[in-house]
Amino acid sequence: MVVAGVAGFKAGVAPTNDSARLIHDWIENESFVWLVSADILDEYKAVLGRLHVRRALIGTIINLLGEEAEIRVLHFIDLA
Repeated sequence: MVVAGVAGFKAGVAPTNDSARLIHDWIENESFVWLVSADILDEYKAVLGRLHVRRALIGTIINLLGEEAEIRVLHFIDLA
């Protein structure tokens, strides 16, 4: 969703796909709570980098998520 959402954003133009509209709605209206972990943010950063998204834009996206999303610490339970 993040990658498709980023692809759907263009300066001064309404979002062009469902993912971009969802992200835009989240930013503008806080329409849902976005839960992330540090590992998820790292994965977003890596995927965007592999897709050759500009570093400055990657930084902007990761910073926005870090500031506006709820960061959760993951706890794993060994069920063995």
